[in-house]
Amino acid sequence: MLAGAMALVAPVEMFSGSKPHEEVDSVAGVITREPVDTAMTGVTLGEITVKASRVIRKSDMDVLIPSKSAVEASPNGMSLLNNLMIPSLSVNEFMGTVRTFGQDVQIRINGRKASADQLRTLDPTSVKRVEWMDDPGLKYGEAVAVINVVVSNPLAGGSVMAQGMQSFNQPWGNGYLDLKLNNGRSQWGLGVQGRYTNRVESHREYTETFTRADGVSVTRTESPMDGYVSMTNLLPRLSYSYINSDKTVVWVGLTMDKNWPTVRSNTGLMLIDGSDEKIVLHERQSDDEGFRPGLNAYWEQKLPHDQTLALDISGSVFNGRSSHEYRESLLDDMAVPVTDVNTYIRDRQYSVNVEGSYVKRWRAGRFTGGVHYGRTHNRAVRESGSVSRHSQERTYVYGEYFHMLGKVNVTGGLGAQGVALSSDGGGMQWSLRPRLSVGYRLNDISRFSFNLSSRTSAPSLSQTDGQIQQIDGFQYQIGNPDLKSYNSYQLKLQYKFNLPRVSGRLEGEWNRAPHAIAPYLQWDGDRLITSYENSGGHTMKQVSLSAQVEILPDVLTLKGSIR
Repeated sequence: MLAGAMALVAPVEMFSGSKPHEEVDSVAGVITREPVDTAMTGVTLGEITVKASRVIRKSDMDVLIPSKSAVEASPNGMSLLNNLMIPSLSVNEFMGTVRTFGQDVQIRINGRKASADQLRTLDPTSVKRVEWMDDPGLKYGEAVAVINVVVSNPLAGGSVMAQGMQSFNQPWGNGYLDLKLNNGRSQWGLGVQGRYTNRVESHREYTETFTRADGVSVTRTESPMDGYVSMTNLLPRLSYSYINSDKTVVWVGLTMDKNWPTVRSNTGLMLIDGSDEKIVLHERQSDDEGFRPGLNAYWEQKLPHDQTLALDISGSVFNGRSSHEYRESLLDDMAVPVTDVNTYIRDRQYSVNVEGSYVKRWRAGRFTGGVHYGRTHNRAVRESGSVSRHSQERTYVYGEYFHMLGKVNVTGGLGAQGVALSSDGGGMQWSLRPRLSVGYRLNDISRFSFNLSSRTSAPSLSQTDGQIQQIDGFQYQIGNPDLKSYNSYQLKLQYKFNLPRVSGRLEGEWNRAPHAIAPYLQWDGDRLITSYENSGGHTMKQVSLSAQVEILPDVLTLKGSIR
């Protein structure tokens, strides 16, 4: 995918030159001579010229300091992030997503976990720097990459930000209104965000073949007749923050998320090979309807002797419902359905998460340690009156040490994760997560790194739900209460380059998950049942290249990736 620099909001170009710059590494606590790109080239769009932002390439992250023109050309924080033109980062302002190679990036603002919606309402003028980590440490859990936006509060005044998008030919739109008031280092925020999608036309078509245990195959083909999608929500929020970057950061936020039914409705004509019957199929899936209040609090304190403590607490409660309707009728006699499936579930769910971390820095090293704890409990009541309860509890403890030896940096650490599921009736299952990373900076142009790590994945509540659910005339789904958490092991080799007109990353990755959770299907008479199991595992091998190229100086810059 290629993204041109010629856009409505002027993007940021990378650099055409560099020179050494002495920078204090705020992460490692050492003074190193890092290559800093300082040449200011730009793209002229009308009367707007966006000049390159400065990049400080550290051992474990890239630090981008937005240029003045980039800030002026960005209406909000997400637009600014897009204008930074990080080669392997894909920012979709229309959909509100931040991804790298198709996977979600963990977003943080001043160290705390944040959402894309919170990033969208940031005032670009308050952004001091952006930290990009494409190989995050044990502190960040399962994140494949992390973007941390460091902001400051204005000492006085305030701001009002508003944005709206509305389709002219479809009932679709979204927007937000955000008010911030500042006094000293404190800031109060009040805002509301919403998305509106009301019966937008859609359709589906497919062909599927089922082979029974005796070898007989049945092929079904559906062609569209009618369909629509609806998805509407409203998110009011209230927040308070106190930022003294030399000592203390505090943030408290309250949200009230109201979701109207997310509906996917499809009507089609289904034909079955070997049969003259024409079947009208109607399916309507409605979920996520309900109300979810949430509270989040973050505190970070810098201590003497280069020490930092941080605590992040969040919790939410959800009350809602979901339903699934599936009906098959003969085209010649639609009054009497051949198959009629109705599922209705009321959900009540709460979740609590607590993260604490400690960082100690020395002249050439850094130790990071911490604890994460999370618990989720769900109570589901079906139309039949049956009640199922599921809970999941996670505890994660880690310690990691980073050290610089000239042009070489080494990171080693160990994490331990425990998962307890109410469905298995047992205690907490523990697994280890070792990590080793070695980096080498050949010169100001080339950097190499080697990474060996592991991740732990736990089954979801739906995958362990033992209640059987009918999908259509003969397909059923049931969870497996005996599922176990599993580890995946990753080996990654990376080369980063920064030439005058070309910069990017070449990466090779090997991933092995010996007991990965996977779906399996089996016949039970005329019923095809889908469930889940700890499989024999899977192996993934991947090569990827992301790059940014200045095609025509001051005219055209392209970035893209291939995997």
